[in-house]
Amino acid sequence: MARRQDGKSDMSTHSTYTLPVDTLRSIPASLLRTTQAGGFTVCDLVVVLEEMSKLFNTEVYLTGPSEGSIYLTHIPVTSWISYRKLREGNNYGLKTELRFNHYLGNDSDELKFVSDCLLACKVCRDRPDRYVAIVQGCNDESDLVSHRLCHCDMRPILDYDSSQMDDLLSRPMRLDLRSNYPHYSWPRWAFGAFEGFVARRIQIKKAME
Repeated sequence: MARRQDGKSDMSTHSTYTLPVDTLRSIPASLLRTTQAGGFTVCDLVVVLEEMSKLFNTEVYLTGPSEGSIYLTHIPVTSWISYRKLREGNNYGLKTELRFNHYLGNDSDELKFVSDCLLACKVCRDRPDRYVAIVQGCNDESDLVSHRLCHCDMRPILDYDSSQMDDLLSRPMRLDLRSNYPHYSWPRWAFGAFEGFVARRIQIKKAME
């Protein structure tokens, strides 16, 4: 059983996982180049990660360690590291997460805002009788996402006024990520989906210009 840095087991390893281990050992440099060239923003990351959450029936958490991370729940570490490899080291298979390369930090305004938005998105998905979904598709325009966030009445989760939301959503989002197998990573297929959503989001934005 995998152990987290605090000594507790990562509960995601308890999930039943029937696919072969599919290890992501490094992040291609093309991800950073693509997002920089495509003007990828905080709003785009909110849309991409919410679409990931719906696709894989998972929850996505940001912040994490000091440099910040993108952590996928309900996707066990055994999706990217074998039980045999897990037993080789106490700090192997810590979490299904990718970490930022010391760019933002887990206390950055951008990561905190994305994390708050994803929590609000989850509440809306869980309560469709009361709330309108904030992200309804990969082609949602930024203005529409901002409008839904401003009118979803999610205080204290979203404790921002409209001008703060607009500012944060429009900020550039540098996707300079790393895996550190065998300590932490994602399964390769999850990263492939993430790359696909990122590329599609940029493609849609370019078509709207």
